[in-house]
Amino acid sequence: MNPKLPSFLLFHSLKSKLIAGMTLLLVLAFGISSVFLIRQKTDELGADIYHSIRGFSDLTAPQIIDFYEQYLSEESFLYFNREIQSLFTKTQEIEAIGLAEYSGTVLYDSTEEKTRQYDGEVRTIPSGVMRDRIQATYPSYELESGRVVYLKPDDEGYISTVDLYEKTVAPILPSDRIVSVIYPYGARYAVLYSPSYAILDERIQAMWMRMVLLAVAAVLGGLVYAIFFSGNITGPLRKLQAGALVLGQGDFKARVDIKTHDEVESLANTFNKMAEDLERSMQAMAYKERLTKELELAAEIQKELLPKEVPKIPGLDLAAGIIPAAEVGGDLYDFIKLDDENYFGYVGDVTGHGVPAGLVVSIANALIDSYVYLKDPKQILIQANKILKKKTRTNMFITLILWHWNPTTSQLNLVNAGHEVPLKYTANPVKTEELQKGGLALGMIPDITPLMKDQVVELQKGDCIILYTDGIPETWRNEKEQYGMPEFKRVVTQSCDLPSAEAIKVALLADPKQWSQGYEQKDDMTIMVLKKT
Repeated sequence: MNPKLPSFLLFHSLKSKLIAGMTLLLVLAFGISSVFLIRQKTDELGADIYHSIRGFSDLTAPQIIDFYEQYLSEESFLYFNREIQSLFTKTQEIEAIGLAEYSGTVLYDSTEEKTRQYDGEVRTIPSGVMRDRIQATYPSYELESGRVVYLKPDDEGYISTVDLYEKTVAPILPSDRIVSVIYPYGARYAVLYSPSYAILDERIQAMWMRMVLLAVAAVLGGLVYAIFFSGNITGPLRKLQAGALVLGQGDFKARVDIKTHDEVESLANTFNKMAEDLERSMQAMAYKERLTKELELAAEIQKELLPKEVPKIPGLDLAAGIIPAAEVGGDLYDFIKLDDENYFGYVGDVTGHGVPAGLVVSIANALIDSYVYLKDPKQILIQANKILKKKTRTNMFITLILWHWNPTTSQLNLVNAGHEVPLKYTANPVKTEELQKGGLALGMIPDITPLMKDQVVELQKGDCIILYTDGIPETWRNEKEQYGMPEFKRVVTQSCDLPSAEAIKVALLADPKQWSQGYEQKDDMTIMVLKKT
């Protein structure tokens, strides 16, 4: 005689069907969605790492060559190593840096020369692909698949992907992992970079863990649901039918297909109706969560790009600050020291909000920093505009005002690219006036050369230049009242006699913030103060 199995273990019982069906559906749903989401996130992070590696190599390769010729070639390894280590602190995507001559002789390897200079036999890179990459004209990227891609720029700055013989090849995809980067410099040297994907791997592993925990919780919830509500009599089934309508806005996503021609089938129909409501609800929740994460990422991008400290510049007292809005905007500012006679700074505002604006801010920061060697503010913005026009969408552009200060001549040069008109405070006699308007926002047209004008501003002790974004005069107290320029200029006149630029900055940001009486603002408030000492 065969032992009788418990009823909940029989597949023709309602309880076993619910348990098996819901478990399978939840596992499949979470599995498919997890793979899709993680793959999408991996591609996004991979693309970010690629652009970070590329930007880092473009910016640092000339510096590393300069460090070598200035220090290492003169047997000053300590100073050379200090500069190299400082570069590592600026990125987490590079784990090793090397330097080789055009002939293939290795001059430096950060993995072997962490604390002391290599003094063994001459290290030589043998003939082959690596030697070809060192002696190539363009930077090359070795991918995990074994493919080597060269980045060839044309006369307009557009980058195309080619092989060693300059034949067009498939571009580097977000899913491709870069094994090494070689950046030839002239026909003398090549800088070698070893990328790191540790951050990417850590984030993906964390996402997998969260997905697994959510899947386990969902499956357990489904099992409890099935066991609790299943039964063998029609009374509980009718109650479950009524309860399913109430739970239509819950956290479960499932479908059942039951053809029993009794009360159970009626329950299945009700459950499927509930599932349709749940699906719409989950889509709305997913969209809201995605939007929230996007704004969080944009805020993080904006925060990381702002300077960590204000530089000390002879003849000028500087201060700058930003009050982020409820919706993350695209405000930016920075200070750049080229050498002891050339200091730069700027304030800008990108159209739009969220991650797109944050990415344009990143590009603009990198471009201006890479072109300051031109020393001419007009040329810096003209060159940056060419790249921004090619690399950004037609509805994305940036207004910006750039200044150049030479301590030797005490001359301040301003160039405005469609940004808010700067204010000048004169200490004697006391007055506040608007400076020159003009220029066109970066990224709108390919060539802004005819529209760019510079303005030389003479400053006496106590005079101030105030740069700001439109978030300050456009501060709202309610749906009808706006702060406005007259009120802002009044506060500038009232505050610029304070003893330091930092105190002036605090006062100029505090006044519109207090005036708004806590009303939610839609744009960032950014300000930069230059006070003549």
